[in-house]
Amino acid sequence: MHTIRDYLKELSDLFVSDLHASAYYRGLPPAERARVDRRLINDAAEGFFPLVPGALASDVELLAEEVEARLGIEMPAALEFLLGEIDGFVENGTTFYSIDTELTEGEPAARPGIVAENERLWHDVPELAKRWLAVGDNELSLFACRLDDESWWALDRSSFTTQHQFDGPEGLLRFMLRTALRLPLEGAEGRVADPGLN
Repeated sequence: MHTIRDYLKELSDLFVSDLHASAYYRGLPPAERARVDRRLINDAAEGFFPLVPGALASDVELLAEEVEARLGIEMPAALEFLLGEIDGFVENGTTFYSIDTELTEGEPAARPGIVAENERLWHDVPELAKRWLAVGDNELSLFACRLDDESWWALDRSSFTTQHQFDGPEGLLRFMLRTALRLPLEGAEGRVADPGLN
């Protein structure tokens, strides 16, 4: 079985390839392009996956405070693990939400933020409020943590009934990365659940 780190490496390679093929990169002055390439090489040499950063612990703390203040819930402990591996991504129709950019000093990102997405979702689908914390989605599913027992699920995107329960946050992230990379599923990525909001 491939590890999360294997998939993060593949995602990083894909993002670097996309960057090198982009009009933005080709339009950079040669000195700036060389600087970008040096940074990518240095990141890889230091053991990081270029263009696939994990969240800083201080940013995760800010998120936990914002989740409590704006959503009125305690952030699931495992979300810190997930964000430490990768602070959100959008690829091939699969989105893993990031730390909301207004909480960090980084550049505004094109990725949806966890707090903002849940505020919108809870407003639109009140029966999910304070029961589920969404962490990502694709065209068929909403990926979420059930708050009463911190179990990780795929919910049907239109009915919000449970589709699959994952074997913890690692199983969820592995599934989302495989989907983003358009890789076939390995064995049992999760187990099928009975319909219902549980």
